[in-house]
Amino acid sequence: LNKLNEGALEPRFPVTPQRLVHDVREAMPEDGIVCLDNGMYKIWFARYYRARVANSLLLDNALATMGAGLPSAIAAKLLNPERAVLAVCGDGGGRMNSQELETAVRLKLDLVVLIIVDRAYGMIRWKQAVDHFADFGMTFGNPDFVKYAESYGAHGHAVGATEALVPTLRAAFDAGGVHLVAVPIDYSENIRVLSILDRFLEHARIYHFGHAGDAETWLSSADLMPRNLDRRVELAFPLVDPLIAAEVVELLELQLQDTVKGRVIGPEGQTLRRGLHEGPALRSQ
Repeated sequence: LNKLNEGALEPRFPVTPQRLVHDVREAMPEDGIVCLDNGMYKIWFARYYRARVANSLLLDNALATMGAGLPSAIAAKLLNPERAVLAVCGDGGGRMNSQELETAVRLKLDLVVLIIVDRAYGMIRWKQAVDHFADFGMTFGNPDFVKYAESYGAHGHAVGATEALVPTLRAAFDAGGVHLVAVPIDYSENIRVLSILDRFLEHARIYHFGHAGDAETWLSSADLMPRNLDRRVELAFPLVDPLIAAEVVELLELQLQDTVKGRVIGPEGQTLRRGLHEGPALRSQ
């Protein structure tokens, strides 16, 4: 819980991912439904959002289709008209199906759409950095989201301060109708997580079992991206303290999402961490 609360009240603006997730949780009713589009924020929500009712955090983690957030939220609201529904979209994925604002307005839904603004395809940009590619072709300009929402007959809001996010979301839910709320985000936390992982990997031995048979190799953080794994990997940490090992695995899980299956086993054979489903073990030695 301490890990989940870290950075939750960070006051700086643009908002950090941790503060964004915290504030959305504060603004949502207990049974409110959050529908995620696809981007870096999806990973942060999957890690930090505390769902209190089953099926109240919806995301398509397998195919990770951009543009799915708003249509998913419309469907969720149609099926659950009595519950608050929030679509969380990046400015990249959100614009791919933003014309569905007209659908929500025409259907007279009470729906709030949160657009996270970084003027980039954030997840792909991050993966380019992980693979040490040039930062190329991932940034773009945006429309005035307030006027854009109003052009469809919805209500538009631009968040200009971190402390304004929660009251803006609550006011939108209370007012009813379709509301689009745009908030800028500071994604420097993505780089911080990546740099911590790189420093750890300088001292970690990783056993990767590929299709061609068992092969012991040294891997970098780029090799640990989901597309580079065969879904079977064992980590042998040169750490004795199981708490430190579990902390490192949390960082790996954040980057790998659910690609690696298994559990964390300590030097005495004890389970340090569950939740990676069945499969080979992640071992701390």
